[in-house]
Amino acid sequence: MFRSIGMVLPVFVLVLSSCSRRTQRAVDPGKLQAVIGPDTARIVQAIRELDTAGVPHFWVDINLHFVAHREYGTFRRGAPGNEDVTNGLHWARLLINHANWALDSLGRSPSSLRDFEGDAHYNYRLYSDAGNLRDSFGGIWFWEPDQWVEFPYGERVLNVVLVDDGKRMLNGSACGFDFCNSVKLYGAWHNVRFEGKFGWWAFASLLNHETGHVFGLCHSFYCGNECAGIDLDPAVECHSGPCFDDCGGPNNGSCNNWLANSNNMMGYNANQNALTPCQWQRLIGNMCRSKAFYLQKRTAEILR
Repeated sequence: MFRSIGMVLPVFVLVLSSCSRRTQRAVDPGKLQAVIGPDTARIVQAIRELDTAGVPHFWVDINLHFVAHREYGTFRRGAPGNEDVTNGLHWARLLINHANWALDSLGRSPSSLRDFEGDAHYNYRLYSDAGNLRDSFGGIWFWEPDQWVEFPYGERVLNVVLVDDGKRMLNGSACGFDFCNSVKLYGAWHNVRFEGKFGWWAFASLLNHETGHVFGLCHSFYCGNECAGIDLDPAVECHSGPCFDDCGGPNNGSCNNWLANSNNMMGYNANQNALTPCQWQRLIGNMCRSKAFYLQKRTAEILR
């Protein structure tokens, strides 16, 4: 059973990704609130001009939750130094390291008109409170079958929940837009247990995709994508249709982004390691104006 402490948020389970059914909220970097200090105007200008030297770096503080299924099981609590892939502690660090590697080295997508290459300016890190005696594994939690799944740190972290659905697939869901605090990744243990084709590298891409939704980005093949006509073509991303009229809902076969020759992080594809400049401006602008507790600036001053 799944329950979060505090406000209960709706979770929409979709193939590969999920968002709430609503259009993407317009974000103008010029409307940033002064939550990033007195340099707001300079940061706004830096985002608009893609001057990454003037844009802050963020930590996204996360916790990982391995939820055991009565029938399917889950990763075991191995020793921290045990590098067996069935060890949840080791697998979790592989996941985070690969997700951060992708965010540090965004590349090109053949389907984009322009690409934002290099450092995305945010990374994940495990959050733990030394005073929390329940937190035995430094922000990694193991939950038994039928046990209530809690979020011990509430909205202080973005909670990444790994559950099995009995399939060796690559599925995920996000709690919505506007920096809510949970995403789900389905099927990781089944792929390990039955030697499926999706390893930690694929789930790292899925993590970046789902958190992209949480941070306010729509699917690359969404008709109303705010970057459409700027540096993104939803019809090209869709491949099998003109586009899909939902920011993050299931496309039900109307788009086949897998065949679109796209690497866009917000599409359905094998790599998911690219963003357009417009997408990055939206994403980092959203981060700068967000008051989410799990977003922390990486340095006291803007890197210059």
